[in-house]
Amino acid sequence: MTQLNPQQLENGVRLAFEDTTNRYYGDYHRVKIEVRIRLAENGYERAYDFKALEKMAVPGAEVDAVRQQLLENFRQQLLPYLARPDFAQRFLATQRRQGLRLLRN
Repeated sequence: MTQLNPQQLENGVRLAFEDTTNRYYGDYHRVKIEVRIRLAENGYERAYDFKALEKMAVPGAEVDAVRQQLLENFRQQLLPYLARPDFAQRFLATQRRQGLRLLRN
């Protein structure tokens, strides 16, 4: 597991990227990057699993390029959403609702 470049957003959200790529058969790899977000809540910082970026059956010679493409796609598609000023508040509200739902079951 390798930590990739973390990113701090203007709204206070911190992103951490962990590369958990592995070879599973011959020269074929599963390129996987786990994205976690860190948010301040009640004076404490908490980490949440957010998304796994993944591609299967990647030849060894293409692993680095696929890793970069997965990160670039994430930055283009999800970064604007994560950078919204109200993201942390909305995300934490959703986490609380889901937690309450799980406690009732």
